[in-house]
Amino acid sequence: MIAGIFVISCKSKEETVINYFKADGNIWHIAKEKNNNWVTADYNGVIASANLKSGENKWTYLTNAFVFDLTTVDLNSDGNIETLLVTAQGKLIVLNSDGKELWSFQSELPLYNVEVGNLTGDEKSEVICGGIDRYVYVFDDEGKLIGRSEKVDRLVHRLAVGNLDEDLYDEVIVIENRTIANLMEFDDNLFQSVWRKPIKVPDNMINWENPRGNFFPFSIEIDDINNDGKNEIIMGDTYFNKQTVMVTDCETNPIWISEGLQPFKKEDDAQIEFYSTAYVRSADLIPEIEGKEVISLAGGMFRIWDKDGNLLGSQNSKVGFTDIEIDGREVFLSSAPNGDNFMYSFLIDENWEKKVAKIEFQGLISQIKKNTEKLGLMVQQYRPEMVNENKIYDLKIGFGSNPTNPEGLEEYRNQLEWFYQKFPYKNLRIIESLKAIEPTPPLDEQGNPWSPWRWKVDAINGTMSVKEILDKAKWIEDNEIPTIFYIGHSCMPFITLETAERILQVAPNYCLGFQTSEDENIEVVPRYFEHFYKPLAELCRKYGNKRCITKNKGLWWMSAPAHEEVFNAMFSEGRESVATAATEDSNSRTPEINLMGRGGLWQAGLLHNNDVSIHGDLFSFNRFFQWEYPKAGHPYLRLLVAHTSMGMTQISTRIREIMPSSDSAVFEVTGKESTEIFYHLLGKGIIFSPKRENALGYSPIGIVVHKPSQKWLEDAHNGHAPDMWKNDNELENATIPHNGCLWGMTNTPDHALQKILFNKDRQFGSQIPATPYGLVAFVPEFANLEDVTHIKEWWHTDGIYVWKEGGPKLTGEEAANAIKTDFTRGAEHLPFRQISNPVFMQVLKVDENHYRLVLVDSGWINPKESRVDIKIQLDGDFKVEDVLSKEKFDCTDNTFSVRMPPGLFVLIDVKKKE
Repeated sequence: MIAGIFVISCKSKEETVINYFKADGNIWHIAKEKNNNWVTADYNGVIASANLKSGENKWTYLTNAFVFDLTTVDLNSDGNIETLLVTAQGKLIVLNSDGKELWSFQSELPLYNVEVGNLTGDEKSEVICGGIDRYVYVFDDEGKLIGRSEKVDRLVHRLAVGNLDEDLYDEVIVIENRTIANLMEFDDNLFQSVWRKPIKVPDNMINWENPRGNFFPFSIEIDDINNDGKNEIIMGDTYFNKQTVMVTDCETNPIWISEGLQPFKKEDDAQIEFYSTAYVRSADLIPEIEGKEVISLAGGMFRIWDKDGNLLGSQNSKVGFTDIEIDGREVFLSSAPNGDNFMYSFLIDENWEKKVAKIEFQGLISQIKKNTEKLGLMVQQYRPEMVNENKIYDLKIGFGSNPTNPEGLEEYRNQLEWFYQKFPYKNLRIIESLKAIEPTPPLDEQGNPWSPWRWKVDAINGTMSVKEILDKAKWIEDNEIPTIFYIGHSCMPFITLETAERILQVAPNYCLGFQTSEDENIEVVPRYFEHFYKPLAELCRKYGNKRCITKNKGLWWMSAPAHEEVFNAMFSEGRESVATAATEDSNSRTPEINLMGRGGLWQAGLLHNNDVSIHGDLFSFNRFFQWEYPKAGHPYLRLLVAHTSMGMTQISTRIREIMPSSDSAVFEVTGKESTEIFYHLLGKGIIFSPKRENALGYSPIGIVVHKPSQKWLEDAHNGHAPDMWKNDNELENATIPHNGCLWGMTNTPDHALQKILFNKDRQFGSQIPATPYGLVAFVPEFANLEDVTHIKEWWHTDGIYVWKEGGPKLTGEEAANAIKTDFTRGAEHLPFRQISNPVFMQVLKVDENHYRLVLVDSGWINPKESRVDIKIQLDGDFKVEDVLSKEKFDCTDNTFSVRMPPGLFVLIDVKKKE
């Protein structure tokens, strides 16, 4: 689509307060051209130049890739502005003032940064870029490579260019491995490092997210903010240090560091986002104050400091943004994620905080919010005919943990009273979570600590003696508080098996079970499950089938059960009765496969319990970029609805959707637009978790998973270390490729199974996959395939190859063609088939003549309206009706059309005519 920008201003009587600029897409990066011309890059990689005053579109360039960085400059001093950008596909592109490509450079891996400076002292500028391949590249203005650094540590995380030693030309500050500053410059035509050092924070800022006390510059600028003729370095952190801003001298020695934000706190009638980045800029915004000001934007939180670090003002906005630029005293802002299609601007003056407070969502995201409100009203007004009150759903909701003392008990009871007044449903039960960690790390089967480092990280927040742990368990039992004990992370138990059994003995009724999280250390997983999870599951069985929960992301639920040790530990000898699957698909490139892995285990009768989790950082595609601040609940609502239809029994929310007070609580915006609606949907039985035999949305063709190779597993579970990647032809052509942290936001390869089966275009944002051929069950080879409901035939895979029993192993395009042909054929046997514009669809059988279709918009970051055509492939004549609105659909030749509202879902009842 050709991007256009149109001017809409919101005015008071005296002056324009906020300017709104409508665009055709979700704008992630902005840069000033000249006059009123600005260049934008949207989520789909459309680069557009437009005049923000007149709305005239100057030019458009299609990159067909996500743009990580964008800048504009007169590169060759000819009076015209060039546009420079780098993409997730590893391409540096330089465009002239008419949007035509001048030259480009291709890296094998994603490029994160592009900067311009004068590194050689002549009259022309140089272009500097870098990213995951660990090199810093320097080009002259015509695209000739004139310098390349030695490989840095892990990745070129961020770049900044400026004069840092008062000579005639610029230097480059390279942030490598997220926390190490490396100063580089040309010396005798050789581009090399001058010095290298870690960036640290004071000891009092050490926390469990940042146990080593590092500073993580997720945003960096170089400028002379005190007008002394020497440049300073300005850096903004993210969740590691609570969006602090640090200003240093030219050698990264701290001059001042701001206070961090208080995560999950409500401020200025909007919530502070834990996982946002503090984007930093500098400008002379307030002429009467000496020096330049530093402005920070973290999600929706604006803060301005003077040159000495004195906070001049702060204001939290209802809207969150992914980019900020300053032109004179005017601030320009990109779109918010999740459906926004506007740019924003306002002038910094004495009323700037009031202006920030007045910024309102416009366009598509505003319409989604209005539609969500209407949907909520329909759900409130819905009168169910009958609800299965014997099916209980457990809810770990967003109050947070209460202390185990009289005050905590009173707070807990107040929360229960508040909840059940709002949601008076007998099928909903509130449960609690309590972390238990002993003073010393438990030992593995060889007598060594499982992971001393991980234990130390979690121990920062405090440990408990075994007596204290058991006292808490007894308190929970005495006060009848159903509780899951959180007892491990990263294959590191926090308590011994002996302590676990004593908890079960002390709290036989109200200890619901145990949970460990992110058990994804592939070197340790098999023996961890053999020697800790398995005996823990046996204890859970012995003491009344308590839940034994492991919570994992990425491709864990596809790949880990394909290890025989893991499969046996979880599902053999009756342990499937306690095994509970949970996910935390943040920092994940392939959540749709993880979902289908859980779905397959459930369809195979190996899982009876599924936890559906929503987290604030589900919008992080890797840990080198942080965009939380959805500022809208619709992604979470859709995820809950879709995943519930695949066998959910427990819900965990970590989006702080509820803000408690001393005697009550209120839903925050994200909660009002997600969980508040969802609890009514669930309580009234509008959406429900089916029996596996009544889940009819699965393709009759399933996929058997064999133990993947070590190299595939290393990529599949690589969330933090791009330097571990080694180029490999088998991995490049794999059936399920590009799963590690290198690939976040890259285009999904055409041959990838997830693109063929789930219409996935990008290695991010597929929490709710489209299902053109139906849901697909992934089942480990050790399962009894005859027990898998509704699946009639099988493909096999080890992640790299696919094959049929007795057939050749296929990969790349050959595998893609075979898979597509077979699943197209399989879709002809579905009871309901999407024949155009597919979205997520599950089919729930209510009775022999009644089916409920769950249709969910799959656009995670980029929701859109569509019309889905559905073919009924069952015998008979049917009537079709919207469950909530009661709208009746024309059904001709057993085909009907549904308008899918962007960012939401539709529930359809299909009943056979009498």
